[in-house]
Amino acid sequence: MTANRILLTHLSFVGGQSDPVSIDFDEKLTLILGPSDTGKSFIVDAIDYMLGKQKLRRIPEIQDYGTVLLGLKMPDGTPLTLARNITGGKIRCYRSSIRDVPTGPADFELGAKHDADNLANLSNFLLAEIGLSKRSVRKNKSNVVRSLSFRDLAHLCVIDETRMQSLTPPPLPSAQVIHATVEKSVFKLILQGEDDSGLSVIPPPSERHFTLGKRAMVDRIVHHLLSDMGDIPSVEELREQLLRVVDTTNKIAGSIEQLLHSRSTLIEDLRPLEVEHNELRERLAEIGELIERFKLLQEQYETDLARLAMMQEAGTLLTIFEPGVCILCGALEEHQNHAVDSNHGSSSWSDALEAESRKTAHLSSDLVKTIGSMTQQQTIGTQRYVQVEESLRIVNAGIERLDRDLAPDSLSLKELTEKRISLERAISTFDHVERINMFTSIDTNEVVDNVAIHGALNESVLGELSETIRSVLNSWGIPEAQTVRIDPESQELVVG
Repeated sequence: MTANRILLTHLSFVGGQSDPVSIDFDEKLTLILGPSDTGKSFIVDAIDYMLGKQKLRRIPEIQDYGTVLLGLKMPDGTPLTLARNITGGKIRCYRSSIRDVPTGPADFELGAKHDADNLANLSNFLLAEIGLSKRSVRKNKSNVVRSLSFRDLAHLCVIDETRMQSLTPPPLPSAQVIHATVEKSVFKLILQGEDDSGLSVIPPPSERHFTLGKRAMVDRIVHHLLSDMGDIPSVEELREQLLRVVDTTNKIAGSIEQLLHSRSTLIEDLRPLEVEHNELRERLAEIGELIERFKLLQEQYETDLARLAMMQEAGTLLTIFEPGVCILCGALEEHQNHAVDSNHGSSSWSDALEAESRKTAHLSSDLVKTIGSMTQQQTIGTQRYVQVEESLRIVNAGIERLDRDLAPDSLSLKELTEKRISLERAISTFDHVERINMFTSIDTNEVVDNVAIHGALNESVLGELSETIRSVLNSWGIPEAQTVRIDPESQELVVG
């Protein structure tokens, strides 16, 4: 069939911290050369992503970009730029050639997932542009049909190195029996321009009711198992993804283990510091309280000494401590009668005051020394308290830093674990389907022979395609390419 053509003009990555990068495509042939791991296969993956693939493979080089731009030349010759966030979402469409971050609003938006009942998605838009909108393809041998999706054609448009080296025929990319009918129907549509919308569902003959019923039951089970899996790759690619996820999980787990070990070491350092910090705080509070009390006692001693000095001075002024005429009665010293055991003699009173003054002064001196000693302890304790506080601050800062470092790793580990569970579930589903097909190998050839087989490939069209391929192989100088044919059933290309 002849269909309208959409040409790629450029692939660009824009937004983020880095300058835009672009790859331009020629209208005839663009050849990209380079050593391994330089991004050649990623270009193919990015084009597939912009044509409706669910996710873009993440590589370190795209972390600084936010948007992918795919430039197209539409069948009428006008430019169109598709813009899509690297993380997914809707596709913004601009009716111009854009090589940098779009500054204005998009002319229109399209959903990335095919929906036959909603025209506002990329699949329906592209199919309409190439003249294949509202087409139907067979999904099983009973002629049950579904709407054509552009993803049904993507494997014929975007072909990576793995597909080139695969032993699977190009029209049957999934290598899955359950998808073979759809893939053959799509191949027929491309070659002959005929869809399967006019097919009638084939009811099972009554004499084969049990056999076909059992087969239908198996098909329903398989459909139920695969219905929620969406657009998924082959089981081999799933297993490769699982190996990569397990390897990345192990690396992140090792990194988390090292961070946790460092954190445990800091926690062990933190505990004795906290104990010493609390003890120093309590000890300094106790010393401060004692010093305040001792200062009050020192003031009392100073008051007592001042009082004793005042009493001595008053006694001198009143001459009660000097022998002589009595100041009260005027009696001479010889006429005065002092009792032997009297405590009121001037000499005894003066001695008592002096003794009390010496005692108080001695206590005051000892107290001053004690206050000085405790003040020194307070100074040393305060210095150590400051040191311990600084050590606590450093250790807590280290723990907080490790907690911040652990947060993204823990989140990545959680996402990887969820991805691993999802991959294991998908692989398990594929294995389950394979076991079901193996254990329910029902010979339905007779049933199929009893009805007209619809939707078969036209052998004359296959002959024309084979001749075109033969011409190309001869022009390339491929040996033994004088005879080329395509097997109608297996879609294998047989050369020589």
